[in-house]
Amino acid sequence: TLLTSVGSDAYLLASQIAVVQEALAAQAAQTARDILPDQASTSALERFGVVYGLPRTQGTRATLTVEVTGAAPSTTYAIPAGTQMAFADGTLYDITPTSVTPSLSNTANVAAVSVDVGSSTSRSVGDVLTFQTAPAGRNPTGTVTVVTAGVDEATDDEYRALILSRLQDRPASGNRADWRDWVLSYQGTE
Repeated sequence: TLLTSVGSDAYLLASQIAVVQEALAAQAAQTARDILPDQASTSALERFGVVYGLPRTQGTRATLTVEVTGAAPSTTYAIPAGTQMAFADGTLYDITPTSVTPSLSNTANVAAVSVDVGSSTSRSVGDVLTFQTAPAGRNPTGTVTVVTAGVDEATDDEYRALILSRLQDRPASGNRADWRDWVLSYQGTE
C-alpha cells in the first residue's frame, strides 16, 4: 500500500516530477513552433535569418540640420565636444560640428544626430530644439530646417514576412525572385 495523500512522500515526489514534466512539455511545444518561421520565436527567427543570409533591418538615427542664431555675424564660435540639443519630449541630439560661423543674417546651420535609434527620433521642419548647455555666443534654441528621418528596427512580424517571402519565392538562375533580390540588395546612389 502506498500513501498518496497531500503532504506524503509519494505526493511530494509526484509533484516534483510534474513540475519538471510541465517545463519539458512547454519546451517541446516551443521547439515544435520554432521549426517553421511563421510561428518561430525571436531567437529562432534570428537563426533562420543567419541560415538564409537575411539580416534583420537595423534601425537608423535621425539626422537634422538645425538653424541657430547668436551675436556677432561672421565670427567663428566654438562648439565644445559632447554638445547636445533636446526636443521638448526629451529626445537628445548630438551636435557634430566643432565650430560655426554665422552669416550676415546672424544664422548658422549645425548638424544634429539623434542619440537613440528609430522613427520616434525624427522631427518636423520648424520644430525647436534647445541646447543642453548653449555654446558661447549662441542663443539657447534652434529651429529644424532639414530632416533625414530615423528608421525603426524591423519587428519580428516584418522579419518573419521577409524570411517567408524568401522561402516561398527563392532567387535562382535569373528568375523573377533573383532579379528582385538584386534590386533590393543594390547599395549604390539613388
